[in-house]
Amino acid sequence: MCGIAICLTHQPVRGNPFTKTAMDLLAHRGPDGHGFWNDDTCWMLHRRLAIQDLSVAGQQPMQSPSGRYQMVFNGEIYNHLNLRKRFLCDVSFRGHSDTETLLALFERLGSGMLPHLVGMWAFVIWDVQEQQAFISRDRFGQKPLYWCKRDGDWFFSSELKPLLAGQGAQVYNPLAISEYLALGNYDHLGTETFYQHIFSFPPASFAFLKHGDTGLAAQSYWRLDEVPHRDRVPFQRNEAARLRELVIQSVESQLLSDVPVGATLSGGLDSSIIASCLAVLGKKGFPVFTAQFPGSAFDESPYVEALRERFEGSFEVIRAPVGSIRLQKDMGRVIHQQEEPFGDPSIMAHGFLVQAAQQHGIPVLLGGQGGDELSMGYPWMVQRLAAYSLNKGRVTLFADVLKSRYVKLPVAARILLGGFFPAVEKKFRLIMRKRQKSWLRTPLQIPSPAVSFGTSTGFDEIYRESLYSVGLPHLCHYDDRSTMARSIEGRMPFLDHRLFEFVSRLREDAFYRNGLSKYLLREAFHAELPDCIRTRKDKIGFFTPLRELVLQDADWIAAQLVESRLLKDVLADDFLQTVLAKLKTSRGAEGSDYRVIFRLLSLAIWHNQFNRQP
Repeated sequence: MCGIAICLTHQPVRGNPFTKTAMDLLAHRGPDGHGFWNDDTCWMLHRRLAIQDLSVAGQQPMQSPSGRYQMVFNGEIYNHLNLRKRFLCDVSFRGHSDTETLLALFERLGSGMLPHLVGMWAFVIWDVQEQQAFISRDRFGQKPLYWCKRDGDWFFSSELKPLLAGQGAQVYNPLAISEYLALGNYDHLGTETFYQHIFSFPPASFAFLKHGDTGLAAQSYWRLDEVPHRDRVPFQRNEAARLRELVIQSVESQLLSDVPVGATLSGGLDSSIIASCLAVLGKKGFPVFTAQFPGSAFDESPYVEALRERFEGSFEVIRAPVGSIRLQKDMGRVIHQQEEPFGDPSIMAHGFLVQAAQQHGIPVLLGGQGGDELSMGYPWMVQRLAAYSLNKGRVTLFADVLKSRYVKLPVAARILLGGFFPAVEKKFRLIMRKRQKSWLRTPLQIPSPAVSFGTSTGFDEIYRESLYSVGLPHLCHYDDRSTMARSIEGRMPFLDHRLFEFVSRLREDAFYRNGLSKYLLREAFHAELPDCIRTRKDKIGFFTPLRELVLQDADWIAAQLVESRLLKDVLADDFLQTVLAKLKTSRGAEGSDYRVIFRLLSLAIWHNQFNRQP
């Protein structure tokens, strides 16, 4: 896990200010060393967080034995030792790093190596002979890679800061701001970012690039197949056993490391499954980090204790001290880490766990993120699944969902509408989202992109919306920034593409059955999970009381909003005064009002930090 920066320049330069600046700005991503390489037209920087092969043989930029290729790589390839046995038996390796494996594999297979990789990555390989870069990013976008083009030169970086350094005020992306303020969505616009002229390299893609190219033409190397219902597999005992096996294999592969590995454990279903896999694999005294709120209605410590007792001796449970979050004290720091506005204070609370791991000398953390995306665990996914099932004339799942405690009358009506008239339901959603933007100035009332509006009749579209739009992209973003800010590598065993390929072929009742969401995971780990975890229906996550956090710093928040240049540009007349009145009295304010206030604050601080005039 590392930080990388690359510049392709159209003319030779003596010293490259971009890579020199990036070395300092990416230091937190790689405290264990750094390296430079350049020829006349390509400059490469690498900051190293040493996880595999801690010797000099793992240092980057790395040169291929032939001398033709130079590489910088951020990520982990969990199956790289197996790839050596499969494709590279005749190669003599200097060390055991996955970077060295990738270089040798690229020399042999070229871009054809990508479908064989299991892991997370963002890398650039420079072909010295052809003066051409090969660029790729992992299937789910766990590892970031941003780029921009200025004066004919191409710039790439693991984070936005090096691309922004020395550039003065940036032009913000009005679509990104519109979607974030009105809907709370971010990182869902594909290659677009909060800046008009900085882009994100797309997940599951690769590209070849020369410094004189006018555009970056990324090609896809993976996507989930669309499976007709007639070809879908019913979820029975064999499928549950196979799913269990795949999850355990994924966890085992992600233990590959030359440094200590730990895990996070909330007491929820997903993190408990990851911990159960560690126990099944025979781990003893494995460090797991949990942050709880004893005495509150949001305390999950009984679930953590039940799992610890179930696998006595397998875990060393480390309770992370949960400090007090203050928006006035913490928002600026977290915005600096995240590099963009974010959705709610739970991201700030997640930092307590990561900080505890850092203090205990654990550089690698396994987490349960991605479990909801894999198993359609979010309420909106279940509702869309029910509408799809109803549309196809299969009413069992629809009836089961209708009886659940969280489906109120308006939601039931939406499911019925989506089941019988999906095109009308889609149009209704578009109208509602347009109304949600009514408090923005007219230029900001931009229609939401089509990527966020699959029809309710598409099983595969529900998955695609979660994977590429409103689900995984911002989850991967915040986890990467939160962990790497503390020089820790975050790993997500549920984001193994083989899991998604298996699960996406199951019938819809695998995801919701007997009043339980994520039924397939509960059933697959029926023997491992204590009943109190396996049958629980609530989902707590990090308890971050948004209303209280806003009100305790109300005066400071009001000052930030009033002073923001950006908010004056994007908000409709008098809207800010209405918000401030609610903030001042706290009367008439609803949960949605506090969410809007948080977004306004987050946007104002982001703009102040990253768009400041030089």
